[in-house]
Amino acid sequence: MPPRPIPLPSIPGCPCPRGHSPPPLPSVPPSLQDITNATSYISRLSLSVSHPALQGRATPSDVTEVEVYKHRLIDAHTADMLNVVTFASALLEGWATKMDDMEARLRQDAVERQEFLVHDDSERGQHIVTELHGIFTNRFNDLETRLDKSFSTIEKRLIRVEITTAVAHNLSCGDGLRRPFALLPSEEGHLPNDIDFVIPSQNLPLLCDTCAIEGLSDDQLNAYHTAYKLSGNRCTGNRADKLLLLRYHVGCSANYSM
Repeated sequence: MPPRPIPLPSIPGCPCPRGHSPPPLPSVPPSLQDITNATSYISRLSLSVSHPALQGRATPSDVTEVEVYKHRLIDAHTADMLNVVTFASALLEGWATKMDDMEARLRQDAVERQEFLVHDDSERGQHIVTELHGIFTNRFNDLETRLDKSFSTIEKRLIRVEITTAVAHNLSCGDGLRRPFALLPSEEGHLPNDIDFVIPSQNLPLLCDTCAIEGLSDDQLNAYHTAYKLSGNRCTGNRADKLLLLRYHVGCSANYSM
């Protein structure tokens, strides 16, 4: 039986004629567009929860269900690499255990040989143990290095998914005043409200709309440029240019008013 799309959560009161209709079923495996659709759906439901005229359309638990759905899409989108890493991790663990057992047996054999064989043979046996230990250690370290690279690749891919879907969502939000922008992570995966978003840590305003962007102080604007790596030198370029570049980076499509 062919794999089926991940089902959408059932939300009472939706779809409705106010633009809260759920996105279409995702493809198999889910695409970046499917994840973007889920992000936009979460934003619409959140607005339905908070807007007085739309109360009763959705609840906070509905938003949570769609958040879980979105993360299921992301997991499925990266499942191919995750399966490889999971297999390699299990293989690495099993290999390490077998190598320890083999080394213990070889050393025990060397001790027994030392009791019954002449000195030259004992030294030869110890040399074999040392040589085998070196071979297995090198292969173990090589596999561990490749596994670390695979984990790093998956982490970067997940961050890229989050960035791409956030920008795609923000492009449909206009000025963000009625439909807030999604927060954009840095290349390291840190969000603006994370302590490691920029060093030294700053309590930066969240870029939820154009007012928040244009209301940044010069220091806050420079901090965002540093975190998003938008400028080689934060002292170059005037304020208007920096604001324009930041708006472009987060996916703000509204006309620039400054």
